[in-house]
Amino acid sequence: MLTRPLVGLGFGCLVLAVHGLSPSSMVHAGPRPNLATPAQRWVVDRVRVNGVPLETRATSVAMDRVLLTERLSTLWSAEAHRLDTKDSSSTPPASMTLRRDAERTVIGRQRGRLHEVISLRDAPSGGTSIVVSVSDLSRPAAKLPRLPFRPPYGLRAVTVIEQDAPGGATVVVLDAADTPAIASSRLREVLQVGGWIVRTDPSGQALWAGRRGERLDAVTVRSGRRTAVVVQVSADAR
Repeated sequence: MLTRPLVGLGFGCLVLAVHGLSPSSMVHAGPRPNLATPAQRWVVDRVRVNGVPLETRATSVAMDRVLLTERLSTLWSAEAHRLDTKDSSSTPPASMTLRRDAERTVIGRQRGRLHEVISLRDAPSGGTSIVVSVSDLSRPAAKLPRLPFRPPYGLRAVTVIEQDAPGGATVVVLDAADTPAIASSRLREVLQVGGWIVRTDPSGQALWAGRRGERLDAVTVRSGRRTAVVVQVSADAR
C-alpha cells in the first residue's frame, strides 16, 4: 500500500519517514559503504528533514540481507571497540550498533561528531535494498516547518520531509496511539473540513484528496503499539 500513494518520493526518504532513522539531525550522505561488490548505481535524494538539509544514497545489490549484514558488520567492527545490539542495556553504548527485525537491518557507527547509518531491507525482486546516510550531531535540532495541513486531534507530527526538487512533495509522518482505522478516519474528517475532496481505499487505511491544485495521499500503518500515518502533499499533475 505504501508505493501507490507515495510514488512521488524516493526510496531513501520513505525509509526515513516510515522507519525513523533519527532524521532530525541528518545532513548529508557519507561515503558509500565498501560492499566488496561491483560498482552499483546509487540514487541520490536531496531533501530537508525537519528543516535540516539531508542527502541520502539508495541502491540495491543481489546479495542476501543476512550475508550483507555480516559483511558490513565485519568491515565496520574493525574500526569499532565493540559490536553492541539493541536491548543490550547491561553494557555502555559502543561505537557501533546493530538493530534488526523481520523487515529491516540498521547498522550504525559513531565517528567523532558524525553518526553513519546503513539501512538494509529485502528488495521486492530479490537481493537487498540499501540506504546510506550520515548524522552531524554538532548541528542543533531544527524546528518543524509549517505543515501543509492541520493534523487531527490525537495525531502528532514527528517528521516532515521536504523534497528540494522543483515541484517536490512534502511528506509528513504523524504518530498516534489510536488504531489505524480511527487515525485514518480522523484525518479524513479534518481534510474534509479543510475543503479537500477525499476518496478512501476499501481497506480504510489509505486515502487520496485534492484541493485547489494540490494532491494529498496518505497511508496508515501499525508500528509496534503505535500507528504511523504517512501523508504526502504535492502539486496535482492532472
